[in-house]
Amino acid sequence: MISKYNIFHKINDEYLIYNMVSRKVLSVNKHVYISLKEKKEELLNDEQTYELCKYGFLHMYTIDEYAWLINKYYDAIHSMKLHIIIMASTACNFKCSYCYENYKPMKINEDFISSFLLYIKKNIKNFDGLHIEWFGGEPLLAKNEIFKLSQSILEICKSNKKPYISSITTNGYLLNLDTFRQLLNAKVIFFQVTIDGNKLTHNKLRPLIDGGNTYDVILDNLLDIKKTIPSYKYFKIIIRNNLFAGNLSEGKKFIHLFKQEFSDDPRFELYQFPIKDWGGNQIKKISCDNLLGEIEIVNQQNKYSFSDLEESMESTMCYSMKKNAFVVDPKNYIYKCSHYIQNMECKNKRNCIGQITPQGNIELDETLMSQWNIRKVSELCRNCSLLPYCMVEKCPIYEVVNSDECFLDTNKKIVEKLELYYMARSGRRK
Repeated sequence: MISKYNIFHKINDEYLIYNMVSRKVLSVNKHVYISLKEKKEELLNDEQTYELCKYGFLHMYTIDEYAWLINKYYDAIHSMKLHIIIMASTACNFKCSYCYENYKPMKINEDFISSFLLYIKKNIKNFDGLHIEWFGGEPLLAKNEIFKLSQSILEICKSNKKPYISSITTNGYLLNLDTFRQLLNAKVIFFQVTIDGNKLTHNKLRPLIDGGNTYDVILDNLLDIKKTIPSYKYFKIIIRNNLFAGNLSEGKKFIHLFKQEFSDDPRFELYQFPIKDWGGNQIKKISCDNLLGEIEIVNQQNKYSFSDLEESMESTMCYSMKKNAFVVDPKNYIYKCSHYIQNMECKNKRNCIGQITPQGNIELDETLMSQWNIRKVSELCRNCSLLPYCMVEKCPIYEVVNSDECFLDTNKKIVEKLELYYMARSGRRK
């Protein structure tokens, strides 16, 4: 039985097939490609059939593929890994030209630490592990609180024999060598630092709140870390290079700088992403005509644009869809999405789903919670071959506000991802 969730695309002289449930891509010969596309599996030999079955393009027996998809989806939704994004500081030391955030400035304090630790102590035994993600604003404005809270969390996880990982998204300005060492000691090992284009455009787009330049400080911090932290110390720093039509040439220059300064250290990775409209008024300063897609970045740049094509359904899925993932702000209010907190958007989109009490108990509105975890699948969608993509890629906020929007350009988006995948791995251009 040939899977109905196969996508077919020919690029230059290569025939690619992609299964949206197994998340596998294969480059096949023309015979296999046509046999699958025209649903003539009898033309395949035993070796080809085995290979295609192994990766989900074929099924040995007739199965209910919709049920197969739903089972995979709910396995991901109900993951028993506890994932908490802590808004360590909702203030920021930057004034980025396209920032969507408009938070009331505050940071975690002793009251937060006390109630949060009580919650972890009471509940960690119920989970397979814990992932804490430090976010903001700029989380390192609360670095001392992060260090203190992290050490206590480590002790709790260790005594309960539960694995613990931690990550941080930071603008990198405060990520000096001493701070980095303390973060490593606190088991924060995954970092994302943003640089926009190169020095010229970065300082325009991501200045300090008082207008000062930031590029040199960030780059010097990263170089100090690379040169000083011994190679046996594991960490991963993703340098996220944000691009739009106005800084593509600067992004190309940054690729050269990255290769020169960081390519000999596998702990550093570069990904180039398009600046996107996440809401708010600031993004209006960048014309919609200047916003790019990933495929445009690859066409004009190279392999450093990120593709999630082969990541698992659980990895690709937004954290807000998952039952055991949430965001908590310094006042212990619990949200599902970090984009809409502390304002009327929270109420209108039903993002605030509860809070952690001073006693460490979690009080949730289960009705609101369920709106983020349950996909409503119409009969039309149920029979659509593109359903696996829409279930995971469609922002959950549309479900919460009962939108019936259909991703009419879904097939185009998947084809673009396949082209991105092809070019990134072949080093070619379209």
